[in-house]
Amino acid sequence: MFVAMFSVRMRVALGVITALLIALVSSTYALADGPWPNDPQGPQAKSIADLYWIMFVAAVIVLAIVDGGIIYAGIKFRERPGHVAKQFHGQNFLELTWTVIPTLMVVSFSVLSWQKLDFINNTRSSDVGMVIQAQGQQWTWNFTYPHEDRFKLSDGKTYLTGVEELHIPVGTKVRIELSSKDVIHSFKIIAMRVTQDAIPGMSIPIWFKPTTNGVFLINCAQLCGNSHYYMKGQFHVVPQAKYDEFVAAKTASAGGAAQSFE
Repeated sequence: MFVAMFSVRMRVALGVITALLIALVSSTYALADGPWPNDPQGPQAKSIADLYWIMFVAAVIVLAIVDGGIIYAGIKFRERPGHVAKQFHGQNFLELTWTVIPTLMVVSFSVLSWQKLDFINNTRSSDVGMVIQAQGQQWTWNFTYPHEDRFKLSDGKTYLTGVEELHIPVGTKVRIELSSKDVIHSFKIIAMRVTQDAIPGMSIPIWFKPTTNGVFLINCAQLCGNSHYYMKGQFHVVPQAKYDEFVAAKTASAGGAAQSFE
């Protein structure tokens, strides 16, 4: 009785509006804590964001054309008093169009994605400013800073290490040598769009270059045991001068044992 009060056009419009509202609310909740596609942190994140917006715009155009055509045809050619619904066949131009255009889109997106992946996964470049070992274990991340004089501890034998916290100067390209002590973990810095599995017995290189000061979350993105949820860390990006002060203070105060920056 209630539904019958509305015309077909009104019901279609209400359905579309309801679907859009549900999608908007769901997306807002999912992205409440970031990262936002329009706020990339670092060159890798920016390259992913650029590709994301290209695909997003293309998807919106395709959605508008396809859904617009379906809604238009459903309303205009529907069966109603004084009008008999018709079937249409043999439109060669349309069939060729919706075959060729999606094919070109898929090929273009594949080429762009390959280029972005090659850039993201390129750990061979010579402009790396720092190499850090990161080891995952149930349920924490351990970081070993380079064996350079500035990271040498007061005992003169060991070098600075960190548990659950990683400190990097802003604008420095860093290569992480990633490994695992026990099971498969997954090193993920959401803001940098960096994710890589840490596999026992292997050292896997990844890189990133933070361009904004701040504190970012490090997650384990692989179910690694009953305390997987607590396997989190912090990624601190600070100006070079503040970083130099941090290293000097930590190396002077630390002994020969591994240090936590909590």
